Amino acid sequence: MRNITLARRNLFKRGQNNGIKILSLGVGLAVGLVLTAKIYFEQTYDTFYPDADRICKIQENFSVNGEKLEGGTVPGGIAPGLKNDIPEIEAATRFTPLEEDNTRFVIFTADRQRHTGKVILADSCLFDVLPRPMVSGNAKEVLSRPQYVLVSESLARSLNKGGDPVGMTLRLDNYPNVELTVSGVFKDIPENSQISYDVIISLSSIAKFIWDGTDNWYANDRYHAYVKLRPGVRYETIGPAIRRCVEKHLDEAKLKERGTELCYYLLPLTDIHKQSPGVRHMSVLLGMLAFALLFTAMMNYILIIVSSMMGRSREIAIQKCYGAQGKNITGLILTETLLHIGLALLLAILLLTLFRGTTEELLSASLSSLFTGTSLAILLAVCLSVFVVTGLIPSGL
Repeated sequence: MRNITLARRNLFKRGQNNGIKILSLGVGLAVGLVLTAKIYFEQTYDTFYPDADRICKIQENFSVNGEKLEGGTVPGGIAPGLKNDIPEIEAATRFTPLEEDNTRFVIFTADRQRHTGKVILADSCLFDVLPRPMVSGNAKEVLSRPQYVLVSESLARSLNKGGDPVGMTLRLDNYPNVELTVSGVFKDIPENSQISYDVIISLSSIAKFIWDGTDNWYANDRYHAYVKLRPGVRYETIGPAIRRCVEKHLDEAKLKERGTELCYYLLPLTDIHKQSPGVRHMSVLLGMLAFALLFTAMMNYILIIVSSMMGRSREIAIQKCYGAQGKNITGLILTETLLHIGLALLLAILLLTLFRGTTEELLSASLSSLFTGTSLAILLAVCLSVFVVTGLIPSGL
């Protein structure tokens, strides 16, 4: 009777220990994996574009009366001018938000249905440099015609309740007298992109909204300009050609008389976000936090096993008396660890589902954008590392 009572106590204690191990691993994995996915998300901004390694943004350095400034926008004539004068550039484009702070506009359909979206004005070469898959329509053709627009797939579903919006007319609340015709639909921009828009108006319509500075080489620096280099061309080698092009189109002597100096250079698209100081510091901090949480969860798991070694050693000794070898004991421990990690992952998924809204708000990204094919492969490698550590150390002990 006493032996039965002791067996029940040991079974209860073992079940309690297993519950604590699974809970500790589950919480650690939930937070650690989400933070790891967030780091990957931040480091892969704009890598979804085909040939992203050949796409660069035109940046501007200028000084006014000795005060040095730097900007990510340039005059309207810079991008096409560089394309025409520099053979190493395969394609170039420029666009400008309709409002400089890129706020969301209220958009009205012909039947006065109200929608919202970010609006830009872009030239016909936009998708030559920054392509998006088209659901319907020809992007180059649409963006060559005044007052014609492309809309994102999500906005298209909203505009026509899931139907095809091509042919619909739209108006913006700030510009009620300008009628726009939808002539194409493009796939939504992924969340890990610096460039975000829902409506693209042809740049040839710009005079209907704001002053037309599309041919300017100086002033009206509101355009985001991008170039796509030819295969094999390094962006660092283009600097002298850009300098010659600027000297050709600008009277630098007059600019210097006004106390102004200008310089343009290229910056790889995929480096702009991840190389910013804020993102680099955040990635380091998140990486340290993710490692600390995962390491703590693993150590808790191992310490709980160590604390129960006296009871387990008797069990292992009995199994050895019946012929179990070292590899059998290792296999038993690894199988148990695999089961615990599987249950911990299920718990982690449950926690992320329950607190999805809070998680997405804190990380400023949806879980669907964090857990993609490549990021899941990285997270699987992290889980495998956790399995190896939490399995081999106890089995060795």
